[in-house]
Amino acid sequence: MSGKKFKKAVQQMAKESFKEVGNYLQTYITEEKREYPNLTIRNKGVGVTGKVAGSPRDVVDSGELRDSFKISDVSSGDKVKIRVEWTADHALLVYSGTSKTPPYPWVQMGLREVDWKQLFLDKWEKLD
Repeated sequence: MSGKKFKKAVQQMAKESFKEVGNYLQTYITEEKREYPNLTIRNKGVGVTGKVAGSPRDVVDSGELRDSFKISDVSSGDKVKIRVEWTADHALLVYSGTSKTPPYPWVQMGLREVDWKQLFLDKWEKLD
């Protein structure tokens, strides 16, 4: 493989790896359960469903936060950049917590669990 092809292959490998990490972080919003200090009546869009959410539970209420997940390739030149974001208005409130709810830093939790070395090694071994 020529130097140019190799460089392009490594950049593609990095992009795929970072996107995989982003998707892994998204799973925390619906799969990870956490303890809540009180009961909450679930909201869905406008109005109330009347369903009570106890503890432990995930952070999905209306689905807006989960559905606002975006991964974008914002690479430029030789620099590989993947933007992972949740654009819902209340994303920061969920992440940082409020006076009534504990913080839920799903990005930090997910990044601690990702086996970066293995992720990149698996992709490295597939390079031609």
